Amino acid sequence: MSHNPISWLKSKLSKKEDKEPKQEEQPTKQNQEKVEKVEQVEEVEKAEEQQEVREEEKKIVVRTGPITPELVLDEDEHGSVQGGTFIHSQKSEDACITVNPIITTGVVRCEFVFDLKQGKMFIVGIADYRLNFTRERSFWDDDNKNLNIRYINYSGVLNHIAGAVSGNTIYKSGQKIAVEVNMGAVPRTCHFFVDEIEQPIHVINIPQYIRFWSFIAGQNSYFTITRFERLENSSAHGVEGSKAVEYGKVWEDD
Repeated sequence: MSHNPISWLKSKLSKKEDKEPKQEEQPTKQNQEKVEKVEQVEEVEKAEEQQEVREEEKKIVVRTGPITPELVLDEDEHGSVQGGTFIHSQKSEDACITVNPIITTGVVRCEFVFDLKQGKMFIVGIADYRLNFTRERSFWDDDNKNLNIRYINYSGVLNHIAGAVSGNTIYKSGQKIAVEVNMGAVPRTCHFFVDEIEQPIHVINIPQYIRFWSFIAGQNSYFTITRFERLENSSAHGVEGSKAVEYGKVWEDD
C-alpha cells in the first residue's frame, strides 16, 4: 500500500513536536543548576562577609571610664569656666552651656549639681550636635527648640519643640541631676536621674550625634559636672509609670 503524502507529513510533524518539549527541558535543567550554583556562591560570600563584620566588631572597643568635660559658653561675658564648673556672672542673663565632646557611641552619663543663688530656673538636657547657642538664639528661639531636649527643674516637665510632658520629679539646688544616653540601643535613648533615682519619662530616637547641655540664669549661680563617664551598661532598667516620648515629635500629656 502506498503512503498518503499528507498523512506522512502530519506524522513527521507530530513526531517533531513530541521531541521539541524534550529539547526545551534540557536547557531549563541546566539553567536551574546554574541558578543553584549562583545561590550557593552568594550564600558563601554572605557568610564570609558576616564573619568579616563580626571580626571588625570585635576590634571596636568602646572604652569605659571618665571623660574630661569641656564647657562651651554661648557668650563669654555670661560667666567663667573652671574645669567642670560654670560660674555665672553678676549679670542677670540667660546662659546656655554645651558640653564637649560630641557623643556618638556607647552609654554615657553626665551628672550636674547646681547652686542657684538667684532666679528659679535651670535646665539640663541633650542637644543635636549642630546646635549653637548665641545671645540672639537661646534654647527656645527659632529652630533651636526643635534640636534640644529640656528637663526643667521647678516643674519637672520635659520640653521639646513646642510640646511638654510631665511625670518626672522636680529637682533643686544641691541635688545630683544626671542625663544618660545609650547610643548603642535601638532606638537610641535618653534617660534622666535625680539623686540616682531613674525618672519615668524618657526619650527615644534621639539624634545620632549629641552633646549634653545646661541652662542657668541667676547671678553668681553655678553648676558643676560631678560625673561624666562612659559606662559599660545602661543604668536605666525601667520604673513604674515608665513612658517613652519620641524625639522630633510634639509631646503632650495623655
